Amino acid sequence: MNKAFLSRFTPSLMSPEMLEAIFVQREKLAQRTVDQIRDSVLTQTKHYSLLVGPRGIGKTHFVSLIYYRIKKLEELQSRLVISWLHEDGYAIGSFLDLLLQIFQGIFEENKDKALQEKVKAIYSLSPQEAEAVALRLLKEYLDKCTLLLLIENLDEVFKGLSEEGQQKLRSALQENSFCTILATSPALFNGVASQTLPFYGFFRIQHLEGLSLEEATNLLLKIAEAQGNEDLSKFLATGLGEDRVRVVHELAGGSHRVFVVFSQFLTEKTLDELVNAVMEILDDLTPYYQARMSYVSPQQRKIIDFLASRGRPVPVKEIAQYCFITNQTTSSQLKDLQEKGYVSSESLGRESWYELREPLMRHCLEVKKNRGESVRLLVSFLRGWYTRDELEGKIKGLPENSFSDREYLQKMAYGWDIFPQNPSASLGMIAKKILKIFEDLASKEALLEMVYWQSVWTELGEKHDEFQIPLRLMNAAVQFLKGNRNKRALMELPIEERRIVREWFKEKPK
Repeated sequence: MNKAFLSRFTPSLMSPEMLEAIFVQREKLAQRTVDQIRDSVLTQTKHYSLLVGPRGIGKTHFVSLIYYRIKKLEELQSRLVISWLHEDGYAIGSFLDLLLQIFQGIFEENKDKALQEKVKAIYSLSPQEAEAVALRLLKEYLDKCTLLLLIENLDEVFKGLSEEGQQKLRSALQENSFCTILATSPALFNGVASQTLPFYGFFRIQHLEGLSLEEATNLLLKIAEAQGNEDLSKFLATGLGEDRVRVVHELAGGSHRVFVVFSQFLTEKTLDELVNAVMEILDDLTPYYQARMSYVSPQQRKIIDFLASRGRPVPVKEIAQYCFITNQTTSSQLKDLQEKGYVSSESLGRESWYELREPLMRHCLEVKKNRGESVRLLVSFLRGWYTRDELEGKIKGLPENSFSDREYLQKMAYGWDIFPQNPSASLGMIAKKILKIFEDLASKEALLEMVYWQSVWTELGEKHDEFQIPLRLMNAAVQFLKGNRNKRALMELPIEERRIVREWFKEKPK
């Protein structure tokens, strides 16, 4: 059986059947968007929608799916013209360029040679004449039809148009009821957010959220089913399969693209082992994240690289100090990076602390510096931490002792003969069991007991790599309580580890 084509970076290349087969999360939004476009075609009311979300969140998949659904509506075919602009938008430097790109989209859709010849004649005119003739030709061609304009990366298009071009476009749309727009952007931008610019308040803006854990699992299930991988479908539906996906969700957040890439490495075996699968994902995603760096300024790249090297939230003044930028400039650049979806922030009092929004981006940028060892340790730890029953089954044969006995703890930490087949895995399971006990102490805020066992477990485990992350969590938890729930102690941890300690204390970020 041939696998259905699944594009990791260009969803518009996929068949409409595949787009539908793996569509998750946004069915209500999709139906509402189709209804608005139908309303725009069949009535004088025109709708203008802008989808906002970081790269990899599923915007192109959504637009592609809407395109095919609209094309299937027979009632619209005689009254609708579609133009899907090229995604990069680099060819647009004026309102005239936009009009010519719209014609190019129409050619690709309709193969109208007569229209193509008329457009060719425009190139013999001066820019001022060409613009007027192109707009008139577009209105004549549409006649009583409505133009559906699909625009990806509207922020880049508006940048090319400049304020003058934006004003001309706004005037054309106001004076002529011939167009409905579905556009996307990785972030809000001045062209639609600034009250002084023509398109302020013009678009109906929809912010796209990332996948929840349940939605991510559902996406992987749909991909497995679409590609005929029954064994994987069954495994993903198990508790163990869900646990493994949760680890990736902790690392990837809600990025659709990461889970589509992840699906390409999945078998039941690799999903169970997980570490190698994640390392393959990082290797495959590294060019993507490197390419994302090209979308930001050199100064912003410097900030991103610094945040990646820190691996934890950092206050503005520290970023400014180590990047040799003023505090004011740093704040401005961080605000822009946050709007573009590269960084996230937390407030501590009056201070904002920043870190990379996607843990996988941080690991991709850092993996070559440490040969991936820190990633392997993290994935191994999370793999055990988010497994429900694995540890209990492994230690079933151990004596029925309590963990309050130092000698017993020591026996567990060094008694590799209990698990002769894999001493390293044994330490990881011991670390998890110890940490579960520590979690119970933390939930009770039993600080004195936490401090005592922190010292015991530091002595027993500090020489073993498998204990690095558990000891970090213990130290952060102890410092958090010692400081009267001082959140700065938690800021010493990267986001995927910080979530765990926050769960212990039922602490929510601001």
